[in-house]
Amino acid sequence: MNPKLPLTLLCLGALLATGPASARLYKWVDDQGNVHYSDKVPPQDARREREVKSGETGATVDRVAPPPTAEELEAQRRQAKAEAARREARRQQAEEDRRLLLTWSSAKDIEAARDERLDTLDGRINIGEQRVASLREQIAQAMQRAARAERNGGSPRRQHQRIEELEEQIAEQQRHIAAQREKRAAQAERFEREIRRYRELRGGGGD
Repeated sequence: MNPKLPLTLLCLGALLATGPASARLYKWVDDQGNVHYSDKVPPQDARREREVKSGETGATVDRVAPPPTAEELEAQRRQAKAEAARREARRQQAEEDRRLLLTWSSAKDIEAARDERLDTLDGRINIGEQRVASLREQIAQAMQRAARAERNGGSPRRQHQRIEELEEQIAEQQRHIAAQREKRAAQAERFEREIRRYRELRGGGGD
């Protein structure tokens, strides 16, 4: 035996010479960079990447990858979750496309439905604004009555209570108006999105 051969190769040769031809050997490297050959992997090295070598020829026949780390498992989980979300988005888009094509016969039909819906919401907003204007006028009248009561030596308490009630009604109406405006903006955006998508599905036309 050549004494100049590296010790690891000498160990490998000894294992091949003494082990049965069907045996398998494992090769791995520890934290210090030392190369190991053995027919058994000790528990402390079980998580290391290793080569599987033929007991007959010493050739590499397989590789055993180390188990994934916690960080790698988390990355795989995030990737799987993102892919599932993409699949669900594609499924929902396909359902929405089918609904569009079944519901509308042209983009003009969608535009007509949009205009009707927005007109309804505009009407609700207008009614709310008129109601606010009426309440403000009632507040002005109540303030005048309160002032007269004070000038005549009476108590303005009742009028002040009325003013508070009217102010609460104004606040409620303003919240209602704000909600209707938000709904109008959302409806307008939804209809515009549907019109664009419908035309895409119809090859740029659909009118």
